[in-house]
Amino acid sequence: MKIGPVRARFSGNIELNTDGAADNFSLFGKGNGGAAGYAKGGADVTLLSDGAETILMYQARAEIGGKIAQSGSRLIQ
Repeated sequence: MKIGPVRARFSGNIELNTDGAADNFSLFGKGNGGAAGYAKGGADVTLLSDGAETILMYQARAEIGGKIAQSGSRLIQ
């Protein structure tokens, strides 16, 4: 990933919570980019049936820190 002058490779984990399946689920992830910083966040997803269509609604959140936050927080938000 590259944001402004900061280039980083992140490693991390993503968790999927299916407790509300099949209508709801949540994702949560966190990653570390070493000296570049860290990122963590998640999303809550809801699926609604609307006749022959499915409506997907979500609410996401993210938190970043380190050099990435100094250079690109406005871009990510």
